[in-house]
Amino acid sequence: MPNISDPGQRAEWLRDELDLLLEEDVANAIGVTTQTLATWRCEGYGPDYVKLGKQVFYRRETLRAWVGASTLSPSHPRETTHERQGGSTPRRTSA
Repeated sequence: MPNISDPGQRAEWLRDELDLLLEEDVANAIGVTTQTLATWRCEGYGPDYVKLGKQVFYRRETLRAWVGASTLSPSHPRETTHERQGGSTPRRTSA
């Protein structure tokens, strides 16, 4: 890690280095509120997340996998790709 004295710059460097997305950005991208993401975390639903201190982040690769597992097929509109392959409704994903 480079010698960065400003905590804000260190946090930004770490997010970039680990490819972490801010909770607000994920909420906006998938069309829900941050409160919905918080509820999902408590209920064990939604993409896996990273918690550093009090702040919540999402790994870009984990979010891609979660969205991919939630893909619907026109021939089976109520089943996700994951369910058609014998899995259950996507909950937490392992990255």
